[in-house]
Parts: sequence; structure tokens; C-alpha cells
Amino acid sequence: MGLDQNHDPADPPVKQRPAFLALFPSIMLPMFLAVVDQTIVATALPTIAASTGKVERASWIVVSYLIASTIAAPIYGRLGDYNHGSAVVL
Repeated sequence: MGLDQNHDPADPPVKQRPAFLALFPSIMLPMFLAVVDQTIVATALPTIAASTGKVERASWIVVSYLIASTIAAPIYGRLGDYNHGSAVVL
């Protein structure tokens, strides 16, 4: 038997929003922003490397960007805890 024993079978079914649809946008928005950020950095990488004077330093630029992103992720998480998340993403 179902959980709702007082439900009349003639009543139309109640549509409930699954938890997946509630969580999916909150997961995909930060992932999309990260992908856009990576795309911008990858596009600008030759210009950044040329401004340093040596193209061989491109790997160091990528590594420093990844380290900065890795450090920033927990900071954004902590700020999201303090500000209830939405203000940090925007």
C-alpha cells in the first residue's frame, strides 16, 4: 500500500517536483561558470605568455592559474556558507 491511505483513486495525481530537478541547476551553474572561465583563460594564454617575453613560460602560467583556482574554491565555499550561497555565485 502507498503512504497516503486517504487518497481517493478518482483524484488527479499530485505532481511533485523531484529532488533531481531542484539540485541539478545548483550543480550545473557553477560547473558552467568554471568551463567558461577555463575557455577564457585558454583563449588568452598565448597573449599572456607573449607578454612575459617567453612562450616557454606558458606551462607556469597554467600551473599558477590552476593553483589559484584550487585555493579559491574552498574560499568560495566558505563565503557561500556565510552568505547562503546565491550571493557568491552571482
